[in-house]
Amino acid sequence: MPLLDWGRNSNNISLATSNLKTLAFSVQQEQANLVQEITILVENIKLIANTIEMSKKADQIAQERYQLSNELYRFGKISVTDLNISLEEKDNAKRAFVGMLRNFWIAFYQLKMATASD
Repeated sequence: MPLLDWGRNSNNISLATSNLKTLAFSVQQEQANLVQEITILVENIKLIANTIEMSKKADQIAQERYQLSNELYRFGKISVTDLNISLEEKDNAKRAFVGMLRNFWIAFYQLKMATASD
C-alpha cells in the first residue's frame, strides 16, 4: 500500500460526492415532475367531469326535442327534413356524451397509471 497516492483518493471522494449530489437533484426533479403530472391529470379529470354534465344535459334536451319533433311530424306540423335534423342532433348529442365518458375513463386510467394505485 503506497503512502502517497498523489491526491487520487481525494479526487475519487470528490467525484463520488458530486455524483451523489447530481443523483439527489435528479430524484428531486423527478418527484417535482411527478407531482406536476398528477396535478395536471386531476385537473383534467375535473374539467372532463364538468363537461360530461353539460353533455348529459345537451343529450337530454336533444332527446326531448326529437320526441317533440316526432309528435309534431305525426300531426303534420313539421316536415320530414325538420324531423331528420332533430334526429341528427339527437344522435350527435349522444355521440358527444359517450365520447366525453370515454375521455373521462382514459384520463382516470392515466391518473391510475401515474400514481400506480387503485
